[in-house]
Amino acid sequence: MKIGIGIATFNRIDNLQNLISDLKKHTLNSYDLFVADDNSRDNTQNWLSSNNIPFKSGPGYGISFNKNKIFQYFQNHDIIFILEDDLKIVKSG
Repeated sequence: MKIGIGIATFNRIDNLQNLISDLKKHTLNSYDLFVADDNSRDNTQNWLSSNNIPFKSGPGYGISFNKNKIFQYFQNHDIIFILEDDLKIVKSG
């Protein structure tokens, strides 16, 4: 089973870095990661490139456009999770 996790982001590199770090710490199953960037003007694209995280940056059409980019990227996956860059992962217990 192929699992895809897509993150939509715009100009929130700190949130994005924290979310990806939390995903790596708390996700037990294997998954493919993809980031749909809404043409951020911070360091998002450079950071993703330097960390070998696949991404696509677009012309700033908004969250719906970015979510569609995620669906297109994962069209051959069985399960797709779409997250936004402000999600916090909290481990209970």
